[in-house]
Amino acid sequence: ALRDHCPGPHAHSPSSPPPVSHSSAARTRATWAGGGDDCHARSRLPTPPTASPAPGEGPVRPVSVSLHEGTIAALRERTGKRGMSAYVEALIQRQLERERLRELIEDAEAAHGPVDQAAVEAKRALLRGDASGSADAA
Repeated sequence: ALRDHCPGPHAHSPSSPPPVSHSSAARTRATWAGGGDDCHARSRLPTPPTASPAPGEGPVRPVSVSLHEGTIAALRERTGKRGMSAYVEALIQRQLERERLRELIEDAEAAHGPVDQAAVEAKRALLRGDASGSADAA
């Protein structure tokens, strides 16, 4: 029965998997996308991998970190004993965002060259409403 509807160039029985004649990575990608040339891949492959949660998403889990006593004291002074986790979470999220922005800037500069600092200053002046900024750089 399976042999009759198998679209591939291979014939196989339900008890034996089809031979791997195509790129398994390409077949897996196509299968996850709902297509593919392996008629039995969906029944053989596990469920599609789920992406890791983005920063700030997913379940909260306790972790252990080591901090200097002075850092802990300053943290407690700002947050109190019960607000430390939320504060540290926000700091880490902000740092990850800054690192990702830095990577995007580096990628853009690699593709388009360095940023013209005079143009940046002129745009900042326009945003501040500073009349001394050059309108030509905008």
